[in-house]
Amino acid sequence: MKRFARTLPFVIASFAAVPLLDIPSGFAQEQLKDIIPKANNKADEKLRSVQLQQQVKPAFLIKPLVHRLQGRKGQLLKFEFSIEAHERASRLEIRPVAMKQQDNGVIMPDEKALAPDLIRVTSEASVDLALSEEHIIRGEMRIPQTIAPFLSYGILVREIPRDNEPNGGATDEARVGIRFVTQYLLRVDVDVLGVKGDSVAALQLQDASFVEQDGRCMARLFVNNPTDTAMEFAVDCQLLKNDTQAIGRKFGLVVPVRAGQQPPDRYRARILAKTRLRLEEFLPHPVFPGEYTLMAELSHEGRVLRKVEFPVAIKDGDFPGQDARVVRVAQDITVEPPRVELSLRKGGRRIESISVRNESLQKVLVKLAPVRLQGDFHTALQLRPNEFELPAGQSRKVIVSVDSKREITEHGYAFAELTVSPEVGEAIGTHRIPVALLTNSESLAKLVPGDLTWTLSNNRAGFSVPVRNDGLRHVPLSGRLSLTDEFGRGLVVDGGYGTWLLPGQAESLFFGFREPPPPGTYQVQVRIDQNEGEQPLEMTQSIRLESQLEQLAPEPEKVSGQPADNN
Repeated sequence: MKRFARTLPFVIASFAAVPLLDIPSGFAQEQLKDIIPKANNKADEKLRSVQLQQQVKPAFLIKPLVHRLQGRKGQLLKFEFSIEAHERASRLEIRPVAMKQQDNGVIMPDEKALAPDLIRVTSEASVDLALSEEHIIRGEMRIPQTIAPFLSYGILVREIPRDNEPNGGATDEARVGIRFVTQYLLRVDVDVLGVKGDSVAALQLQDASFVEQDGRCMARLFVNNPTDTAMEFAVDCQLLKNDTQAIGRKFGLVVPVRAGQQPPDRYRARILAKTRLRLEEFLPHPVFPGEYTLMAELSHEGRVLRKVEFPVAIKDGDFPGQDARVVRVAQDITVEPPRVELSLRKGGRRIESISVRNESLQKVLVKLAPVRLQGDFHTALQLRPNEFELPAGQSRKVIVSVDSKREITEHGYAFAELTVSPEVGEAIGTHRIPVALLTNSESLAKLVPGDLTWTLSNNRAGFSVPVRNDGLRHVPLSGRLSLTDEFGRGLVVDGGYGTWLLPGQAESLFFGFREPPPPGTYQVQVRIDQNEGEQPLEMTQSIRLESQLEQLAPEPEKVSGQPADNN
C-alpha cells in the first residue's frame, strides 16, 4: 500500500479509506484540512497531487472567554457564556476542568487532575448546535472560606466529532483527512472582597538574572507559588549599585503571555496553584559592565509585601545591541547616539544632535573638539556648544553640523572627541564619536566577507564572520544567521546591530548563542546587509558539531559569499 507523510505534528496517514483523524488544537481555534490524493482504484497509478480542501476556520465562537467577577466569602455567583455555531453544525461537551500554567503564563486545561467542585455548569453538559444557532452556557460558583484575594476556575468546551459528517468527495476516492478539533478553555476569575491579600506574600521570588535578547538587556525572574490557590500580583524592580545607589528608574516585570497588552494590565500577573512562572522585561535604561544588585518588590494592589535582592553581574560585550546605541564615556557618563550621519543630499539632514547624560553624583566639565579621521572633513565639522558644565542627574544636547561655506565633494569622516573632567582635576574619560558626511558622490561601500568560523567571544559561543569594507562609504554592519538541524528545526540570531564599518575598516560580525547548540549536523546561512537597495550577501555552509565543547567541523561543501537571490 502506498503511503504519504504530511509535515504535520504526529500524523502519518495511509491512503486507505479511513475516517478523519480528530486531533485537538490550541484553544479557541480550529483547523480542518482534507488531503485528497487524486488516484483511481488501479493499484499501480501514481499519486498526482495533494489538495487542501478547506481553510482554517473555527467551528464555533464563544463570548466572553474570561469572566471577571467580584464577591464576598460564601456568596453565590452566577455567570453566562454565549456560543454560536460559526462554520458548521457542532456537538459540544461542556464541563469544569482543572487548569495548569506554563512558565510563560499560558493557561491550559489539566484533564489528568481532578476537576474543581466549587464551580458548576447548570445548563446542558452536551449540546448539538445547528449552523448559526446560539446557545447559552450557564453556571454558578460559591466563593469558599479563603484567605486568598483571587480565585480562578476553568470550563472546557470541546467539539465532539461526528462520524457521519459528509466529506464532499467521491465515495470511491481514496482519501485521508486531518481535523483539528475546536476547543475553548473558558475562565471565571473572582476578586474576593474583604480579603487583604496577605497570602500573596507566600509567593517565592527566585533566580533573578540578566539575559541578552535581541542584543538588549532583559531582566528575568521566576515566581513560585507553593500554595493551593491562584494569586494575582505584581513585581517591580530597581537596579542598585553599591547596595544603595539607584541606577535608572524602577520598572515592572511582565509575564511573557501578557507582553502585548497595555499598562496597567500588562504588569498584572496571575499565577495558578503549584506553578513556577517566568517574568521579564527589557531594562528602560542602558547598563554597563560591573557588579549590581537587582531589588525585586512583590506587591498586591499597590501594597508592597516583600523585597528580595539578587546579585547580578554584567561583563563587557554582554549586550551588543545596547552598545550599538549608547556608549559610556566615564563612570555614569553616557552619550548617545554613538555615531552621527550628516548629509548634503536632497532630503538629508545637515544638522544632528548628540545627548550627554550625567548620572553621577557630581558636576562634570564636558569638552568637545573635531578630530581628523579620513580626509579634511574635520575642518568643516562644527560642535555647539564645545564646552559646558553638566550638573549631576542632568543631560545636555550638543548640535553637530557642517560649515555651509565649505565645498565638499566626497564622503567625509571625522571624530567628535568628547572629554569629561571633574570640576577640579584631570580628565576621567574620553570617547571619539564617528561623524560621517554624505555628499552627492556615487561612491558606495564594498563588503568583503571572510570565512565563517565557530568562536568564543566574551564567554559566549557563536559564529564569527570577518568583514572588510573596501569601498569609499561607511555601512551599518548588520546580519542574520539561521541555523537549521537535520529535522528542520531552526534558530535565528542577529549580529552587528548597525555598528558602522568605515571605509578601509575590518570588523568581526559575531552571532552569539546563549547556549551552544547540541551535537549534530547543521545548515548555516548568513545574510549580511550591504548598501541600501542592494541584495544582502549570503553565505551558506554545512557544519557538524561533535560536542558542545568542541569546535564545529565543516562538511565538504563550498562556502559562497554572493548576494542573496530572493527570486
